[in-house]
Amino acid sequence: DEDLLQFFDEKNQATNLLEILARTNTASSTMTEGLFKKRLNVILEYPFESDEKNTYLRVRSIKDTRRAIEEYEKLETEMADKADIVLVRAEDAATLMKVFQNYFTDSRDFVKYVKRGIKKLQKASG
Repeated sequence: DEDLLQFFDEKNQATNLLEILARTNTASSTMTEGLFKKRLNVILEYPFESDEKNTYLRVRSIKDTRRAIEEYEKLETEMADKADIVLVRAEDAATLMKVFQNYFTDSRDFVKYVKRGIKKLQKASG
């Protein structure tokens, strides 16, 4: 049990997995049909770590494709080691959220169960 806890803790510290998963549910609440017009180029910016400014997925809709590509390239350069940047074109928010569900999935229950399991393992290993 101790080896498992240590292994998980090392991997979690290296990847911030639980923090990232805990933040994914926030992403879906920031994405509404009102902010997303049909057939737009969309840039998804998901920070690897959170701070006061970057705590959840940012969604940018840009009508002009050339402008979207320029903005994407700029963000890729500026945020290379700070965020995952994705440029997509989607018909509507529902399609975007389905195709890129890893950004929009509500993972609160999963995180809760993982943390509960960690506590049980910690108690068992004394």
